[in-house]
Amino acid sequence: MEQYRNIRHLTSYSTFSGKSIIDPSPTYYDTKISKLNIIDNNIKTKYDQLYEQNKNNDEIKPNKTVYSTQLALLPAYKLKSHNDDNKLNITKVRKLDKADYVLVNHALIQDLFFKNFSTYYLVPGKFLSPYQKTSNHNSNNLIEVNSTYIVKDDIIEHVKDIDITFYNKIKEFPSFTGNFMSNDRGNNKAASTYDFFIKLINESNKYSYKIIFDENLNNSINQSIVIGDELFESICNMLKSTDSDNWEMAKEIVANSEFESSKPYILFLLWKFDNLRKINNNKNFEFVIKSLKSYKHIYVEYALEKFLIKVLKINPEYKQILFDCLKIHINSMVDKDIINGIVVS
Repeated sequence: MEQYRNIRHLTSYSTFSGKSIIDPSPTYYDTKISKLNIIDNNIKTKYDQLYEQNKNNDEIKPNKTVYSTQLALLPAYKLKSHNDDNKLNITKVRKLDKADYVLVNHALIQDLFFKNFSTYYLVPGKFLSPYQKTSNHNSNNLIEVNSTYIVKDDIIEHVKDIDITFYNKIKEFPSFTGNFMSNDRGNNKAASTYDFFIKLINESNKYSYKIIFDENLNNSINQSIVIGDELFESICNMLKSTDSDNWEMAKEIVANSEFESSKPYILFLLWKFDNLRKINNNKNFEFVIKSLKSYKHIYVEYALEKFLIKVLKINPEYKQILFDCLKIHINSMVDKDIINGIVVS
């Protein structure tokens, strides 16, 4: 199996006559990356097709088997309660070929495998080795001439103004657009579930199971509760309290609401009340937080205007709801209804 290594830097600083000089000097960390652990546009296309085929599935029929996979987030007890309450007589299995329904989480898959796609160049060690300044590096970290190295495009851009010949030569090597799965990137979950994910998208036509994205199943289970302006205001009032019971009740309301319809309200609540971001062993609420992982860098923004701008950049359709939340937020801060409404175009 072919393996690649990961280049982290292509430049180094040296001092000559008191002046700092930047020159090409590849540095790598001994990270072996299997060719099979690359997520490219071909894999993304396959997944997108799979998603389109199954995105409306939201129901488990009685007397069927269900595989809640390592890429699912729905709490096990919630699936059990749904089964018991509706007398579905569903059976849990742990193999794709035994399942009628396979549970995965779309938001988790997007976050693990497709976030921040970049262009990577596959550069031979034979090309890089002459440029490395051996005096600056441990002998165990030297470029191996018989290895192939992955070099990210933004790293290559750093040498464009330093050595245009070096830059142009690297750009001539083969490249791919995507991600690679490696434990050293701080994403063990992606690396550990990679094989299953590839099997899922490659063998979906081999078996007769239906894929259910557990966000949809959760919405189906919770379809009776949708957060609107009034409920949002009530939750805000609960969270203004120091009573821990009020906080737990607020979390349960959020966790048991229809996720997609309630999402803009939940995001505003997470921005407004930073203590709400704490899970505290509440598995039901943990599902919500994990499903919003791709928004974490947004709702932790300190400034309200930055929070609003970043959410609306991703979800412009949330505009009116967010400004309705803003009205309630401002009125709550002054404890008086000074704003009757905010109409946005």
